[in-house]
Amino acid sequence: MKGSAALLALAACACAAALGAWAGARSVEQRFARIVAAHERASTLGALLPAEQRGNVAQAYSSPLEALANLDSIAWEPAKTPAPFVGYVPTPGAQTGAWHNTLGWRSRELERPKPAGVVRVFLTGGSTAYGVGAPAQDATIGALLEKRLNAELARAGERRFEVHTVAAPAWASTHERIAIENLIAAAEPEVVVALTGVNDIHWGWRGADVMWMRTYADEYFRLLHDAALEAAGRAPSTDVAPLAAEPVEPGEVGVRFERNQRLAWYASAAAGASYVVALQPCLHVTESSRRAPPEGEASYFVACFDQLRRRMLELKLQRWTFVDLTPLFDSDHGREHLFLDSYHFGDKGNGRIAEALLESVRSALAEAGQAK
Repeated sequence: MKGSAALLALAACACAAALGAWAGARSVEQRFARIVAAHERASTLGALLPAEQRGNVAQAYSSPLEALANLDSIAWEPAKTPAPFVGYVPTPGAQTGAWHNTLGWRSRELERPKPAGVVRVFLTGGSTAYGVGAPAQDATIGALLEKRLNAELARAGERRFEVHTVAAPAWASTHERIAIENLIAAAEPEVVVALTGVNDIHWGWRGADVMWMRTYADEYFRLLHDAALEAAGRAPSTDVAPLAAEPVEPGEVGVRFERNQRLAWYASAAAGASYVVALQPCLHVTESSRRAPPEGEASYFVACFDQLRRRMLELKLQRWTFVDLTPLFDSDHGREHLFLDSYHFGDKGNGRIAEALLESVRSALAEAGQAK
């Protein structure tokens, strides 16, 4: 009897341990599920918008009624996968409203070696360059720029243009520079275009050093990593890139931005490519927004853009083009709906940006003797 009692006690302990382990596993599994669900919740523009705002936002598209009917299929926050050195890229393959090649670029697969007669332009940047808010793959800035280049500069049977979009939401100039150094420079580029600036200021406002920081997607992967550590009975990881308590001083935002642009230019030039830096439009610095004295975040954006603009104008480099697109919508804002939020556009705004970049690319090609 005593032996039987002991066996029963051991069995009870084993069952309790198993139940405890199962409950712990379920707890971690549920935490993983919550983290993933929170990250993927805002995958389309329609998923973000309250019902009362949908009609107004649809006015940023050339076909408002069509856009209104399809807001739930307009790509906003793509799923992401970890990637070397830049942290992450959009997950390759088809997603709602978007398609990414095997490198995570929002463009066709890269053919190697480059076919004869192909002129390659690479567009890098953050979410605006990526095409957040574009109603379709062929309505991103890069796709519209490619269409215009081929309509105006291609020669039948002799030359055609490819524009590859190498961008991801929340990327700052450091991510762009690394992508240029590590990937674009090896892809036989003729022109590299960085549509940039806004995210350096955005991260500076949050107290991040763009030379050593984590984006929102990086934090997501860190949460998953810590959940795995928890499952293994380990302590969470140490934060080696905490945010500062105050925004980064605008002058320092400018210093870091200039450092990245010099390095990106050097990598482009070493690959035989021209480099174009385009400061992207932002609602905070449109003329109508500046009429009233800006305060808080808006004031910070104005001060930082002044720093970026001044530093870029002072750079004198070969095969270097700087274009300031921040005033691009000054005459339209208040008269025509173009902005989806502070940084993003529908196809109308994307088309205007592509048109402005066309002139810069044309100038870069002319300097290299390739614009005829």
